[in-house]
Amino acid sequence: MALLRYLGILAILVGVLIRTTTVGQNLATYLRPPELPVHYARLPHLAGGAEASLEDVTVHSSASLSPAERLAYCEDTTHFTAADGRELALLSCDPNRKEWNTVMGPLKDARARNGAVWVLDPLAATSDGSAGLVKVKLEWEALQRGEVQFHPLGVETVRSDSGGDRLFAVNHGEQLSTIEVFSLARCRKDDSPLAYCAKHLATLSHPSLIAPNSIAPVSPTSFFVTQDHRFTRRARSLLGTVTNMVETIFGLPLARVDYVEFSLPASLAPPVIHIEPVATSIPFANGVALSAAHDKLVVASTTRRELRFYDLTWSSHDARDVRHPTAQLSRVVPLPFFVDNVSILPRAPSSSSSSSSAAASSTPTSLTVLAAGHPSYPALLATAHQKDWSFRLPGGFNRWAELFSPPGAEKLEPWHVTFRHDEQRGMSWAVAVTDPMPLDETGAVEGEETGGQEWETLFQSNGRIADGGFGGSTTAVAGWSKGRAWMVVPGLYEEGVKVVRERA
Repeated sequence: MALLRYLGILAILVGVLIRTTTVGQNLATYLRPPELPVHYARLPHLAGGAEASLEDVTVHSSASLSPAERLAYCEDTTHFTAADGRELALLSCDPNRKEWNTVMGPLKDARARNGAVWVLDPLAATSDGSAGLVKVKLEWEALQRGEVQFHPLGVETVRSDSGGDRLFAVNHGEQLSTIEVFSLARCRKDDSPLAYCAKHLATLSHPSLIAPNSIAPVSPTSFFVTQDHRFTRRARSLLGTVTNMVETIFGLPLARVDYVEFSLPASLAPPVIHIEPVATSIPFANGVALSAAHDKLVVASTTRRELRFYDLTWSSHDARDVRHPTAQLSRVVPLPFFVDNVSILPRAPSSSSSSSSAAASSTPTSLTVLAAGHPSYPALLATAHQKDWSFRLPGGFNRWAELFSPPGAEKLEPWHVTFRHDEQRGMSWAVAVTDPMPLDETGAVEGEETGGQEWETLFQSNGRIADGGFGGSTTAVAGWSKGRAWMVVPGLYEEGVKVVRERA
């Protein structure tokens, strides 16, 4: 009898733990994925969405390219303004992702093939890659000699003092993760306006760079970077695997955002790097974005399914000529999916003919943040590991589910759900969040009294291959070109990228 009493108390404690932790909050999402349409899209620029005026295309690279050279498995994209003023997108892609993924696994072979960075013209791009898409030529001798690998995640650019662009790329190589620094400019011997060459300048390596994921540049020699885990899959041991899984599943707040400043010596000496933590105690810090005024930082917490907004203040330069940012958490926005990367919608040019809802409903100092991610983590894992997942709950489980589920959760009926890796590539969901929240006609915050959601859906897809879905959304980036609005959404395990744009 005493044993049963102790077991009952233990069961209650476990139930309370599940109800009050990330596991409990994500349980329903793990076990019951949302029903999404094959395709839904609207642009954040346009009032009311104006779906009828949009067209979408899945942009692929040329069919003549080998599997190692194709546009596939893109993780990040960033808005890029060319020297001639055209608005483009840069894509970070890795056809080897199913063999080498230090965040989700597996870690089979980092040397099979390398990733790449692509330049995309969202208005000119075609489904067959015959126009509007060119791979960036990497001028990197160590890579060409096979001494290093290039498996890019987060990529960002910033205009350099010389008038060109500085390209930062998080690189998850075979031995360690680094940040690669390039100078990005038009290739001199190529007439194509999309032909860009990236000359490798330096590799930033530091003991603090445990798990770099996403970058938000401040200047050509400084940036914010997320460290998505404290314990990574690189520790190829049972303990390393278990600690990484526990940190991820339970949403332990062990990740952070660092501020990095560095200098490139004129000689061949290694870069001088200064790193300091800015925002800590974040569960799975993934994407990061910085406002144009450098006064607001937005961080995606994947396992908490939320965006975190930080107010930034900057101190004066110290003896090392280093500025010190201080971040103060100001807002948390829950999202309906496991958020991956974030971006900030640029201001509409004065010549744009688009009816910008962001410009119409927000102040000049507000931000429109785009966030994309994964509505079903099991579906994405099935694709990543090329395995099928099947869950069947017996009828007796319902009583335990009702006991341990968070308050207000739907009751679970006996069900059977299966994720086949050959039928889908994960699901897609992207939203827009305005900060601060827009005001209604009375001057009150919209939705505040009714508890309304703080986000607006931009893109959804069930990711089913047979239906023509587009799965595994990781980023949403939008902009304007020639008076037309556009948005680019890459998929982590998709062939090609999705482009949504206004019709000409």
